[in-house]
Amino acid sequence: MSSVYSRIITRKDILPITWINFGRTQLQSSPGVNTLGPFECSGQTAVIGVPSSREDLWRAGHSLSGLYSVTGNAMVESVYCDFTKLPNDSGLQKWIGFVDVKSFPIYFCVERSTTVYNQTRTPIPFDVEKLNIGEAMNLQSGKFTAPRTGKYFFTFTGLARFPGNSSYEYLNCGIYKNGNSLYSRCYGDVVEHSTVSYETISLQSTLPLQAGDQIWLKIDSMSNRATLHGDLKTHFSGWLLEEDISKSLNVI
Repeated sequence: MSSVYSRIITRKDILPITWINFGRTQLQSSPGVNTLGPFECSGQTAVIGVPSSREDLWRAGHSLSGLYSVTGNAMVESVYCDFTKLPNDSGLQKWIGFVDVKSFPIYFCVERSTTVYNQTRTPIPFDVEKLNIGEAMNLQSGKFTAPRTGKYFFTFTGLARFPGNSSYEYLNCGIYKNGNSLYSRCYGDVVEHSTVSYETISLQSTLPLQAGDQIWLKIDSMSNRATLHGDLKTHFSGWLLEEDISKSLNVI
């Protein structure tokens, strides 16, 4: 006769178990064969930090197959998890795509109402705030300071004013990072004009920024009588496109 016995062990400190003691049989002539079978583990393991894989979710106790969000190297990722499989099984996780997660909303739109601006090589200030979510744009200084590491998009449209009676006039602006790196430039000019002329200038740029980097616009150069026209016809906007979430959550 053979019997199967099972016992639940809750003390992890006694693992691994390599042998078991059995008591004597009822009769001295009765033989017995004892075999230590395989262990079956159950329960969950504490996952430190934000889950970064299907295995982390499984160990944390998730059991329903479906879509889940986990942290990737720099962005939050969406994955399909098949919890009918064990961690070492193939097909346990299918990558779906990225999740647009931002830990901090950042976008602004500012304008100039003042008619004339003709200062070169200094940040262009603004005096009308349409939006400034995150308070990252300082209108008086004209400087945007990135609150988060990631990729940002900026767009600028201005109106250059050129007085008449001139053979050639010009004005060009640039977008700068930390005051020394030119990333984009726009240029406007007129030739042989006898009356006041206006020229629209614009630029767009997508930039990778570290938290604390600063961006601003400035007039690089212009002819003597040219000006940057205000009257709400000069706009500067920007927003956070893609955040490096690992920097914000300190997961790496």
